[in-house]
Amino acid sequence: MIESLQRSRSQHGFTLVEILVAITLSLILLAGTVQIFLSSKQAYRTEDALSRIQESGRFSMDFLATEIRKAAYTGCLGQDSISSIENRLNSNGSYAWDIGATLTGKMVAGYDTPVGGTSWTPSLPAGLAPNPGTDVITIRYMASNGIDLVPPYSDSAQLFVDPALVASAVAEGDIAMVTDCKKGTLFQITNLQAAGGKMNVVHSQGGYTPGNNQSVFDNSYGEDAELAVFVTEIFYISNNSNGVPSLYRSWLTTSGTNATLSPQELVEGIEDMQILYGEDTDNDGTANRYVTANNVADMDKVVSVRISLLARSNDGHITTGPQTYTFPDWATAMTTATDRRLRHVFTTTITLRNRVK
Repeated sequence: MIESLQRSRSQHGFTLVEILVAITLSLILLAGTVQIFLSSKQAYRTEDALSRIQESGRFSMDFLATEIRKAAYTGCLGQDSISSIENRLNSNGSYAWDIGATLTGKMVAGYDTPVGGTSWTPSLPAGLAPNPGTDVITIRYMASNGIDLVPPYSDSAQLFVDPALVASAVAEGDIAMVTDCKKGTLFQITNLQAAGGKMNVVHSQGGYTPGNNQSVFDNSYGEDAELAVFVTEIFYISNNSNGVPSLYRSWLTTSGTNATLSPQELVEGIEDMQILYGEDTDNDGTANRYVTANNVADMDKVVSVRISLLARSNDGHITTGPQTYTFPDWATAMTTATDRRLRHVFTTTITLRNRVK
């Protein structure tokens, strides 16, 4: 009994000071652990945002470059002959199929830098609603997957092609173009009739929108002629259904018997687009100056375009404070963001290969 009491008296607990010191040290260690966790999480968010921005910007630039290079392609028909193409479509001056303008640049009237405004010049087609202050570029061309005509090539109301190749090139209702090395015709396909081992591409007047203003072409075509879909693409910046600015394309599509411009969201998180146009003023195939759309003297002499895109992170609170950046790439003034999103500027120059001699 006495021995048990002696062992009990020899045991000692922690003092209050020792407990407080232990708690303090634990809190310091916990705070350090939390700080490391938060720093790692913020670093991950920053790297993830930057990776997504890089992916969005590069894809956008690659897509724009691929498509814009196609501008003004009309088979073997030369650039100088485009203005003489016969347009057999009703409303043949419509923006959706204006073959006389294979490249059109639009910007906010009076603005050489992206400072807002909604009055685009020239005016935009109905239904297009770009974000204020952003540029718009339109290209028109003949698709490259065309098919050759086959004997007897053409008559007053039909074009003859290989039926095995039709499905990969054109369909009923398509706005199409037929060209050779001297002339061309723009029209709407109203029927495809297989007969005698050939496919007759019919272009009558009724039943389709816009339809043809007459079923007979002024031009006739022979063995050097090619048939393909006519393409119009309009690239612009607009907010999607979630309110996020995105790169959009409105392009000429066919739904049933109706050909119309249809919007398509391409890349989310592209906040702005500004464009300079490289104008060849001495006809040597090289741009002598780069100017905004409103300062181009002759859009038919533009041989390249310089595009600057501003991509942003979808998540906020990425940067420690509002980011300062230069946009577009050729601007002289700095811009300070109004939020803490991460932003990056992408710039490239695209040669219009169908206009370079």
